[in-house]
Amino acid sequence: MPISTRTPARTTLMYKFRSLMEGLVLEDAQEAMLREYPGTGTPPYRKPGLFYWLLRTFFIPIYRLVPGSFRRMIMRVLFVHNVQNWPYQPWKTE
Repeated sequence: MPISTRTPARTTLMYKFRSLMEGLVLEDAQEAMLREYPGTGTPPYRKPGLFYWLLRTFFIPIYRLVPGSFRRMIMRVLFVHNVQNWPYQPWKTE
């Protein structure tokens, strides 16, 4: 039985983009480990399609070239949200 009674919020386009890119970077890291240590595991599942092929071909090499400090700044700007304050907090007694 679910605890919440509301339907979950729809995922945003930015969230979908971020999870897709995280999956591609993880897939690339797993393939790099298999190249360095052959015979130690199975290759990751690669999603079929031209879109995923283009992302693997162009996004991953560009991602490797970008410095980590710039990546963190971009992630902070695009994906970190400000603290949301509740207008009424009945659990707090003042």
